[in-house]
Amino acid sequence: MSLLQTADVERVLAELSRERPVFHSEADFQLALAFKMQRMYPQLAIRMERTEIIDNKKLRIDVVAHQNGQTTLMELKYLTCALRIQVRFAEEEYEAYNIQNHAAQPPYRYKFLKDIRRLELLVERYMLKGHDAAGYAILLTNDSMYWKEPSRDEVIDYAFRLHEGRTIAGGEVLQWDKRASADTKANREQPIVLHWSYTLQWRDYSELTPPLAKPVVGRRINHGKFRYLLVRVPPRK
Repeated sequence: MSLLQTADVERVLAELSRERPVFHSEADFQLALAFKMQRMYPQLAIRMERTEIIDNKKLRIDVVAHQNGQTTLMELKYLTCALRIQVRFAEEEYEAYNIQNHAAQPPYRYKFLKDIRRLELLVERYMLKGHDAAGYAILLTNDSMYWKEPSRDEVIDYAFRLHEGRTIAGGEVLQWDKRASADTKANREQPIVLHWSYTLQWRDYSELTPPLAKPVVGRRINHGKFRYLLVRVPPRK
């Protein structure tokens, strides 16, 4: 059994959402999650931005938690629609957020699935070193295009879609549609083949509505709903 189970990671995210319903950047998200894990599980040795060498290639890991031969590996993505907002963190005190736009969903869908494949390799490597290990890929977003099923099949990144309820079979070859441009595929040309099968399930993270939040410009808060996709990479048998 690995160090942290899916329910444990969900619990960490639920606790974190009450303190930090939104983040300034991906690095902010990574740091906040690692800090929350350390507070909830003080016995863990937690490290960030670790690098492993596999087949002469450097594989970076966002977060590693370790205790007594048990290891949890995490890759985190924070992919957002632009959002300018103020969020209350104390009575009558607000923190301003100017969140950047990551509108190019196809490349980021590819990158997230690549994260899962990286975790599969890393979990296997840790198991070979005698650790009980598992991985978690987490995508947090306020862009509903990530969790909504496409309305048609004729899209360039259909193989990489992450919508609610999708099952990706182990051994399935995931590759770009032939109409995908060179710019879209730049440094992402190789097909992805995952070892395990995964069924994708999205969960609610936070909803930025009054009185918790107020817009910086205008009267409405657009893209204020955040959800996350949590994928567990099990140990390889």
